[in-house]
Amino acid sequence: NRIIIYLMQLIKKYFNRRTNETTSDFPRFKLMMPNIREAIAMAPIRSKPKRSYDPIRELPNSEGDHIPMLIMRLSKTNQKYWNEFRRSLVKFGKASDLFSDIRVVGDESGSISSFEVQVKVRSGMFINIMDVGYGVSQSLPVIINILYHCFNGSSGNSLFLLQQPEVHMHPRGQAELSDFICNAFKVSGNRFLIETHSDFIVDRMRLLVRDGIVTESDVSIIYFEPNGSSVKLYNIELDEDGNLSNCPSSYRRFFSKEINRLVGIED
Repeated sequence: NRIIIYLMQLIKKYFNRRTNETTSDFPRFKLMMPNIREAIAMAPIRSKPKRSYDPIRELPNSEGDHIPMLIMRLSKTNQKYWNEFRRSLVKFGKASDLFSDIRVVGDESGSISSFEVQVKVRSGMFINIMDVGYGVSQSLPVIINILYHCFNGSSGNSLFLLQQPEVHMHPRGQAELSDFICNAFKVSGNRFLIETHSDFIVDRMRLLVRDGIVTESDVSIIYFEPNGSSVKLYNIELDEDGNLSNCPSSYRRFFSKEINRLVGIED
């Protein structure tokens, strides 16, 4: 809760100083974090995949070391719940083109003294998670954590702090991540504070606003602009068509210059 309070105070203090207006004039920031009781953080670099895992106590951390143990427990103790959980997980895997199925396999004796996490890529055979693209193992902790907390009767009082969830994901996967997060938000009411460098995540979010999946008031984009030894914050707003407003001149300047160079407008 301390990190939530700190973030709220930091953002409100900044905009108060910039505008000399009260915090009540910034309803979006109030909307982001009402009555938050739990913060769930995910680090930008998640734990490395292993060939096999030894069952240990689940101790959640931001690197997702506990995720293999979590899905092993779910698959062994509550088959009905696991089947539904797995179905939702596979739905994202197929939409993102990262994997088409997932399973937990014990050793040859059938015990769970050690186990493997295996995935199926497209229509191929099940293979160890170590033998597929790194994006699979890096995306699973994020997706499984969100699924577990948001699609399990959550009360909507959690805040997810996601640092660069797009790491090692290809563009299609990054875009589908926006769909997944928006669906989690609508189902559970939980909030998401996402630090990202991905245009694919932002652009898909704009499309979701345009298509009415979420409203423009559900989304707030805060752009950080380096300014010497300090940083300026801009609250970039969306209209109902997903158009951006209140953008600083530096926003996407690099990409505009690259396109101009490509078509020969400037060198």
